[in-house]
Formats: sequence, structure tokens, C-alpha cells
Amino acid sequence: MLSDSKEKSFLIDVAKDRTYQNQSEEYNQNFSKWRADEKNPYGYQFTHDTREHSYVDGEGYQLHKADDAEKAALYKCLWLLGISMIIMTCIDLLNNFLLGVLAPNTIGNMTYFSDIYTERNIDLKIAIISGFLTLMRYLIPCIFFKLISKIPKQVAIPQSKFNSKLVGSAVVIMLVIVVLGRIGGFYMSKVLGFFGVDSVYAFVSFGSDSSVRFFNIIYYCLLIPIASEIFYRGFVLQTFRQFGDLFAIILTCLISGFAYYDIPNFGYGILTSVALSLFTIRTGSIATAIIMRVSAHTFNYFLDMLAISDISYGRVIEIAICTLIVGFSIIVYSRLTSNGNWSFNIEPSDTSQIPIGKKMKMVISSNAIAIWIVVAIVMYFINSRVL
Repeated sequence: MLSDSKEKSFLIDVAKDRTYQNQSEEYNQNFSKWRADEKNPYGYQFTHDTREHSYVDGEGYQLHKADDAEKAALYKCLWLLGISMIIMTCIDLLNNFLLGVLAPNTIGNMTYFSDIYTERNIDLKIAIISGFLTLMRYLIPCIFFKLISKIPKQVAIPQSKFNSKLVGSAVVIMLVIVVLGRIGGFYMSKVLGFFGVDSVYAFVSFGSDSSVRFFNIIYYCLLIPIASEIFYRGFVLQTFRQFGDLFAIILTCLISGFAYYDIPNFGYGILTSVALSLFTIRTGSIATAIIMRVSAHTFNYFLDMLAISDISYGRVIEIAICTLIVGFSIIVYSRLTSNGNWSFNIEPSDTSQIPIGKKMKMVISSNAIAIWIVVAIVMYFINSRVL
């Protein structure tokens, strides 16, 4: 008889053997337990005794393969993600439809480059309806994701020890990304404008009423960032980490970037998502991403207010603030690197058996994802106005 230690050396258990970098023991235990549940089709699990072989007539003894189990779990998770994104986009379509019915003489819940200085007449009732639906575009997919996958709360909403210095540097980097996104979006809108296509300047209409602006601060600068990060950096990123951290980051970034439904903001969405995902994994807590997203939304909101409220000086103040942010970030970054305190500490290796290129092909071939892409393209056409 073999001892227990020797017996275990022959066993492969991808769920129990995997540990997730920068995460708590509670996170690792709950994730492993969720994945190892035989009744859970969304968990990538594979347990095999390497001494066992299956005999296939004409082919000889065959090894059991972990990649078959990984493919099955990945396709199920992609189906779940695709349906969640379809729900999100349908809510966006409903939001656009209701705004078109209730406020036909306005530009809806978005501000366009060509109308950047136009007078707003969105009232509080319409702002509340639009804000509620925008919040539901994240909360309903979160509930759906949780009910279907039954992923533990400790995994979907990871928490770790708060690192104030790292979070502070994360916020500074996030503000720089906002500046780069605004510059890139501005020049991209100029290019598209040359071809007669109007682009989205801001994803919120401000209104002339002070109560509308106060409500916007509450839902756009606080509630929406929290809900969006719980969905993207919570449910989506954490669920797909079982297939490798790099793949989870790439998939989350592409999904969240494409969900902006606007070409000039696509690059900003990708860049933002990369930073949010990296810092979430680096700190082991979703709180970091939430703070970063709240900072970005608040910064964007008040810069948009400046640009829209004053034709003569608003844009000048916006440029001055952006310049200060970039200059300050250079000082912070140089101090971090000189003190040796700057490192993402993210390990590139993982336990996935499928090459990342093949996994991306599986993403495209997923029926639910493909249907969502078609629906999202419709939203792109709705958001892009012809001048």
C-alpha cells in the first residue's frame, strides 16, 4: 500500500491545486469548493489519477485530458456572459426608447460633440427614469449571473487588506487615463465628423435644473461606478480567472470596452478596463476598482460641466486641469519607481490547458456572445448620429 502522500502525488485536481495570487485564504477556499462541485457546470474541474488509462480499440491506452473539461466549463461561462450582456443591451435599448417617447425634443441621456453647448431641458422625472435604467443595466445582469452560476459572494466580490498607498497611485493613474481618453475621444470625433458622424461627448445629459445636476452626481458619480465594477471586476473577471488571469483580463476589457456603444470611447473603455482589472488582481480587492471608477466618473462629470457651462473659459479650465493631472502623475510615478514601491506583482503563469488564442476563438464562436455583438452593433448605430 502506498502512503497518503505518495497516493496524492499521482492525483491531478485543477480546482484544489490552483491558488489565486494576492487573494485571501477565504477566497481560495470558496473558489476551489465552487469549482469542485460536480453539479456546477460553470466551474472548471478535473480530477484524475495519472496511473489510470483508458483503452481505445485500435488506438491503445489514452490519457484523460483536462482541456476537454476546461472547454466544457468555458463554453458554459461564455453562454452565461453572453446572456448577461444581451440583458444589459436590451435595457439600454429600452432606455433609449423611453427617452425618445418621454423627451422627444431632447438629445436623450447623452451629450454629443455637435451639441456640446446646447441648452438642456431634461427634467428631474426623466433624469430619474434614465438613471434608474442605467443602474439596472448592471444590477440585473449581476443578479442573473449570481442566480445561475451560484458563485460565492467571497469570490464575486473579493476583499483584501486595504493598501492606501497603492490605491492612491491607482487613482492618479486612473485620472491620467481619463485625460488620455478625453484627448483621444476629441480627435477621434473630429475624424468621424469629417465623414458626417456625430460622436458621444458625455453619457449623461446635465439639464438646466439644479436638482437634475444633484441627482446626476449621486447616480452617475457614485451608484453607477459601484454597480459597474461589481459586474465587470466582480462577477465577470473573477468567474473567468479559473481559465487564467491573462484571459480573464483580456475578455473583461473587450466586453466592457465594446459595451460603450461608441467608437471614440471604445479605446478609453479598453484602457480603463485594463487598469481596473490589473489593480483589482494586484490588490486582491474590488474596492480598489470601485474607488478608481468613482474617481474617473466624478472627474469626467465635472470636466464635462465646465466645458458645457461656459463657452469662453470652460474648455480652457478643462485643459489646465488635465495638464496639472498629467504633471502631478509624472512626479508620483517617478517617486514610486525610485523608491521601488511600484510593482503589479502579477504572475503570468496559470493552470489553463488551452492556449489563449484558442480560447479567444471560443469566445467568438459562442452563440450567446455572437448574438450580443449583433445587438450591440445596433446600439452603435443608434448612438452614432449623422450630421
